[in-house]
Amino acid sequence: MHRIAYQKLEEVRDVYPIGFIRKEYMMEVNMNWAAFIIGSSPLFDEQWYRKTYRISDEVNAAKHYLLEGAKKGWNPSKYFSTEEYFLENENVRWNGDNPLLHFE
Repeated sequence: MHRIAYQKLEEVRDVYPIGFIRKEYMMEVNMNWAAFIIGSSPLFDEQWYRKTYRISDEVNAAKHYLLEGAKKGWNPSKYFSTEEYFLENENVRWNGDNPLLHFE
């Protein structure tokens, strides 16, 4: 897990013990943390991703890659190949995991 995201997660756990968070909220929190980890990765280039795949400025690019881009085989930057990662880690594709999130 990305070091910064891990520190933030520990801060949240200190304030909100996991047992007290409703399941519906956990899914949203997990989604936001996953997008944060992707967006914080040095292998995610937001400007490159937006320009290459024509992503609007109104859209959260990290969340877009998390939910849609990886499924289409789009790369988060020119330094990380989604398809090559899937080929080297078939379980990631079959489990429906995001390759960059899995890598981080």
